[in-house]
Amino acid sequence: MIRQLDVASRQLVSAGELAKAAWMDVVDPTAEERALLCSARGIPDDFLSHALDPDELARLDDAAGVRLIVVRVPWEPESGGVHRSVALGVVLTEHGVVTICRYRTDVIDALRELDALDPDDQVRFVLRTILTAADRFLHHLREIDRRVGEHEDRLQESLRNAEVYALLQLQKSLVHFETALASDKLLLERLRKDNAFGGEQDLFDDVEVELAQAAQMTATSGNILGEMMDAFASIISNNLNIVMKVLTSLTIVLTFPTMISSLYGMNVALPGQHERWAFYAVLAVSFLVSSLVAAYFVRRKWL
Repeated sequence: MIRQLDVASRQLVSAGELAKAAWMDVVDPTAEERALLCSARGIPDDFLSHALDPDELARLDDAAGVRLIVVRVPWEPESGGVHRSVALGVVLTEHGVVTICRYRTDVIDALRELDALDPDDQVRFVLRTILTAADRFLHHLREIDRRVGEHEDRLQESLRNAEVYALLQLQKSLVHFETALASDKLLLERLRKDNAFGGEQDLFDDVEVELAQAAQMTATSGNILGEMMDAFASIISNNLNIVMKVLTSLTIVLTFPTMISSLYGMNVALPGQHERWAFYAVLAVSFLVSSLVAAYFVRRKWL
């Protein structure tokens, strides 16, 4: 799918003439669309391959007057589950900017909503893209923290491993984010040394601070989550032990009525077996013994 920026509405709409668009956004293009991009914009096909590879690391490349900047950005599958990061390619050509990604991400939507964004200023566009990616990383990290809190509330009384598995998925997300942010920080350092980006020191500083904040938050959340998973595994085991202790205590308490009635039901002569009150006496003795045992267990906090 190929879209271009409509300046008046700040919306990405279906592309018209590719050569005239200042900013085009490409998501998982078909073979025909890839050929069209190569011919109309002069983008090397290997640049498209790099940008469409979800596992491509952040990088900077040049070929035939065209520049490719690959940025790692956050991505959450529509089906939910693990938050990941994917490659977002920003291609700078003499005709304008082209952003290319295998999946649709919220980074592009957040980017187009920036009032100060000018696709004609390609240097600032690249830095704004990295800054927006860092901001979206922070947004997803807050969402992960919120979901961890929800699982924490459920884990306090849980006997299942489902919550631990859910936390494991969130921990995987943090690992993906940590790797992506480290890659983006290396890219930023390389861009800082590039002569074409030399006049944007203030924006560089803003991007660096945002990336550092996202990286620090990712590391902190990862450490906390790792400790929490160990603690929660112990909590689940302890909850299960408590349930087993209660069930065992109840089994012992209910054993006495069965034992007493079994003894009195033997085919031998027993005192008072022909009396009318014999049945009620057995019930009373069974209830008394069970009550005494239950009271003892409660006192010892076994029940």
